[in-house]
Amino acid sequence: MSILQLFLAPTYKFLSALSGVTMDASELLTQLSAACNDDIVEAAKVKNENLFVQAAISLTIVEAFYMRDFVKASQVILNNPECFQSIHEKQMKITEFETNFHVGLISFHMARETREAHWMEKATIVLATFEKWSKMNKWNFESQYLILKAELHHTKGETNAAVQTYDLAAEAAQKHRFIHLVALACELAAHYFGNIGAKEKTREMIQKSHDAYMGWGAARKAKAVINLLELKWLE
Repeated sequence: MSILQLFLAPTYKFLSALSGVTMDASELLTQLSAACNDDIVEAAKVKNENLFVQAAISLTIVEAFYMRDFVKASQVILNNPECFQSIHEKQMKITEFETNFHVGLISFHMARETREAHWMEKATIVLATFEKWSKMNKWNFESQYLILKAELHHTKGETNAAVQTYDLAAEAAQKHRFIHLVALACELAAHYFGNIGAKEKTREMIQKSHDAYMGWGAARKAKAVINLLELKWLE
C-alpha cells in the first residue's frame, strides 16, 4: 500500500462524503479510496507510519461524525485510546485540535444515548481544555468551546442554558468567520430544538445550517441536513 493511499485516499473519501464531488471511477485516487480506512490504519501501523495512522483515524472519526454514524465513531475512539492522549499535552498539532473537538462532541452524544459515565468524563475533559484554549486564543477557539458547552447543557437537560449557548456559538463562529462551525452549531441546535418540540426554531436552524454548509462547499452534507431533519421533525 503506497503513501498516496495512506494519506490522500482517506482525505479524498472525507471530502467527497461532505461535498458530493467525486472523481471519474478510472482515476487512481478513486480506486485507492475504495479501501476501508481500517485497512489503511492497519497497513500504516505495519509500516510504522504513525503520522498516517493518526491521520486516517482522525479522518474516520470526523467523517463518521458528520455522517452521524456515532456507532462507528465511538468504536474508533474506544479502539484507539492512545491517539487521544494529546488532549493532556501543552503542545498539539492543528489536526489534533480538530480531532479532539469532534471526540468531545461524539462523547456528549454517546453520554446522552448510553448514560455511560466514561463518555461524560471524556466530554468534560475536552470541554475544560477548550475553555482554557478559548481564554488564550478567543478568535480560534471560542466558537468550538461554546458548541461543546451547548452540548453539555443539552446533555444535562438545562434547557434555557442550552438555547442561549447554541445561539452564542453560532454568533461567535459567524463573527470569527468559521463558516463550517456556523453550520455545525446550527445543525446541533436544530437537533436539540427538534427534540424539545420547538418547530419554528428547528426550521430556522435547519435553514441556517444548510446555507452555511453550502457556503463551505459541503453540498452533500447540506442536503443531508435538510432531508434528515425535515423527515424527522417537520413532517
